[in-house]
Amino acid sequence: MPKVQYIDVLSQEEYEKLKDLANIEGLSLEDFIRRFSDSSDYQRCLKISGFEEVNIVTTRRFRRISSALFTIIFVLILDASEAQAQVWMASITAKSSDPRLPTPISVEFGINPESTNGFDPGLDVITELPPPPPPPNPYLQVVFMGPGLIVFSTDIRPAGPWKCIVKSNDEFTLSWDISSVPSDVYLVLDPGDDIPIIDMRAITSEKFHAGSYSMIIKEGKYGDLSGNRKITSFDASLVLQYIVGLINLSPEQKIAADVTGDKTVSALDAALILQYTVGLITLLPIKHITTAPIK
Repeated sequence: MPKVQYIDVLSQEEYEKLKDLANIEGLSLEDFIRRFSDSSDYQRCLKISGFEEVNIVTTRRFRRISSALFTIIFVLILDASEAQAQVWMASITAKSSDPRLPTPISVEFGINPESTNGFDPGLDVITELPPPPPPPNPYLQVVFMGPGLIVFSTDIRPAGPWKCIVKSNDEFTLSWDISSVPSDVYLVLDPGDDIPIIDMRAITSEKFHAGSYSMIIKEGKYGDLSGNRKITSFDASLVLQYIVGLINLSPEQKIAADVTGDKTVSALDAALILQYTVGLITLLPIKHITTAPIK
């Protein structure tokens, strides 16, 4: 029989109300957040459709703080099943600002569970990366790095990341087509050299100065902050701890956490992640959220 527990999720974002609840409990805000992140002492009887009833003691203090400030979401703690295998491709195009190089260069990358990180005949396409020509000749090169000295113009893997090498002696623009990427997958481009990562769903192109770049493209599922390719209540607890200042999230984690698509990380994102774990919703991210009045 599965283990059942619940997690309290803020239905309002006001920081002060969370502190009020911590005061009711006689706890510091930090201890209060830790308490409901591991809610073993806040359990009660619950029957989930399709599962046996689990009888657990209800504490009086839970009844006391079970107010309109919280949405109580019950979570079935089970190992998340592996997501259905996805197959997709995307492309990146480099265009030099030098008029002597009018032709853009495009390369492709993607996911196929039947592939490897090496060369896969029929999926990957091997190319070459010659040395740049001597000045003042213009050049623009873009490839994906494979194992050893292999470079690809098409790099298909069972999972990311991809390493994209771009070299140019003039300013250039990278653009990408990710229209075939499933909507529950986010993609980020890390240009390196202390350049902020790019949410590839937020914009479709970016300009770069001349230079040699070793860029990393990462993929992940919205809601999966831990990066373990599963969406669980732990991911929701990370969102909550970030909201109240207990932890920091990396730029990539913030993109993964934004399951409402509103470019912010809020308690609503945590609530939706929890609803996903119990099957109340079947796809993340969710957009055009309408919040019901609190009763």
